[in-house]
Amino acid sequence: MKAARPAQALALPFARKGRDSSPCAPLRRFPAGWNSVGKIELVPANPRWPEFYRRAAGELRAAIGQGPWIEHIGSTAAGLAAKPVLDVLIGVAEFDAVEATASQLVHAGFKRGSAPSIPHSIFLEGRPDAELPPVNAHIAVRGESVWNALLQFRDRLRDDPQLAARYAALKAQLAIDAGADLDLYTEGKSSFIRDVLDPPK
Repeated sequence: MKAARPAQALALPFARKGRDSSPCAPLRRFPAGWNSVGKIELVPANPRWPEFYRRAAGELRAAIGQGPWIEHIGSTAAGLAAKPVLDVLIGVAEFDAVEATASQLVHAGFKRGSAPSIPHSIFLEGRPDAELPPVNAHIAVRGESVWNALLQFRDRLRDDPQLAARYAALKAQLAIDAGADLDLYTEGKSSFIRDVLDPPK
């Protein structure tokens, strides 16, 4: 029997106060040390990132089958300086498929991330190919707020060079200010993303 879809709205820590169901809320709050790369390190944009993504997506597809959608997200998808990690968004059709897909990736060698998940979304990290950068895999239901917001922000960065430049400058400064505190680094980015996707009224 398929799991029933929860009636409550997603509790999204990225949303503005009092607007928890806003589609602008894609990211969980990451405690320091969540990422396998450890201390924050931004590297220049790499023209091979799209190639690396295609190879990683092929490895993921071999593990999870043809059903889920796979999208390249984050700064490496927009050609910006970034941590040397590929962020990949995996979209499934229903909530009960999130855990099933995560289990397939664990079987393929991924590990569950140490970050606390927001409801109905799972984060895993791994390296499907030793020649590729590490991969952060985010699994969510297609069409839900997490899925929509991550893709919307990626597309805004791709379509708006000035916005992309502002975001890149912010990340560079945050990397200096935050040191090894990835929680602080992520919170700084979250504020920017929130204002882009859900501008203050």
